[in-house]
Amino acid sequence: MPHNDFHSAKSLPNELVRRSSFSTSILHSGVRALLWRRKRADGTRHPHWTAEFRLEHQVYKFSTKEEQASLAEMRVRERIDELVTGFAPTHRPAAPASWATIGDIGFAYKAGTVHAKTSTLRTNLNALRKIIAHTHPDTDSQISPILSRSLVESWMTAMQGGRTLDRRTRRQVNISINSTYKHARDVFARKLMDEKYAHLKLPDLQSFLSVPLLPTPAAHWTRIPRTQLEAMMEAAETLRHTKPDLWRVNLLLRRLGLRNSELAAARRNWIIETETGHALAVEDRPDYQLKGVRPRTLPLSPDVAEAVLSVEPPDAHLILPLGNKTDRLALIEREHNQWLRPFIPDRIKGNHELRKHAGSMVLTNHGLAAAQRFLGHSSQLTTERWYATYLQDLPAITLADEVSFATSPHTPPPHQPSPAE
Repeated sequence: MPHNDFHSAKSLPNELVRRSSFSTSILHSGVRALLWRRKRADGTRHPHWTAEFRLEHQVYKFSTKEEQASLAEMRVRERIDELVTGFAPTHRPAAPASWATIGDIGFAYKAGTVHAKTSTLRTNLNALRKIIAHTHPDTDSQISPILSRSLVESWMTAMQGGRTLDRRTRRQVNISINSTYKHARDVFARKLMDEKYAHLKLPDLQSFLSVPLLPTPAAHWTRIPRTQLEAMMEAAETLRHTKPDLWRVNLLLRRLGLRNSELAAARRNWIIETETGHALAVEDRPDYQLKGVRPRTLPLSPDVAEAVLSVEPPDAHLILPLGNKTDRLALIEREHNQWLRPFIPDRIKGNHELRKHAGSMVLTNHGLAAAQRFLGHSSQLTTERWYATYLQDLPAITLADEVSFATSPHTPPPHQPSPAE
């Protein structure tokens, strides 16, 4: 029986507890739900029944869109079943005559089949509510037709702090604006529309979903100065015996270019033997799935292999083998970033800078395609965009280069056929 502390009703059967013309309560699967018809300012009652219940310490409040109490109770039972079982009802009611509210959309988005982490669902819904709250503070009670291009652009204008929306200037704030808007759009991802919202009456959302993103400043990586790198590496060596896990975090970030989430999930049994030595296989696993990135196998130098093969037991995490995921992420994302900050104070994301630094070494020695594979980028365009400024740092041609070129056999480049050929 799911935990329910909204009311103490363990001894009551799964049936109607009390009913009047404007309020009622039911008990279903151990969950007590209250239903009522809201009172209007003029003293009359709203025709639709509103419901509220608490499940697993979370309160759910929504309009049932039903005028008959019996049908309203049925909708409540369906929602409780959906939350408890994780599956939507087999037979959905026909789309109601009135528009779905933002609260209805939020409930449907979180219920049923899980498509993303709880934190991702929360982030996306909060982004949607943030855009709406600019003009409609009581977001969940608003009806869905308010979702439009004008709503988004009004919010964008307020975020920029001007009277009109500036679509020409590459403002720093536009990065945050675009990020919030993209999270809000994800609530209405195409794959979710039929599964999550088929039972709701929604307007045409194309206007809301097709607002162009704002221009953002060109952000290209530049190499970390040698003096800063040397100072960091010298300080990291002192961690080897005092804080071995923190030392291992720094080593793996700067030598393997791992993402924070990859490093937190990596285990010793990710290490495989190849013809040339040991390597770390970053790929889908039962307890870790890649998201929008390419699987890759990262060769380990002897010193890195020694650092990770010493971890016990064989299936332990490489970072904090005896800790939990929360502890590992805190060490990687918070403690290591704080330790790293004094060495690269002008960089915004410390750990990510080490990832880019590792990629730049592969790019310099082996080219753009190798850097893409090393970093796990799904597209080479992403790698090129990262290092656009770095790639412009062309070397000077010295006299020795010129003499060497003039005295060596010269083979012209192969003919490149034109598209017409």
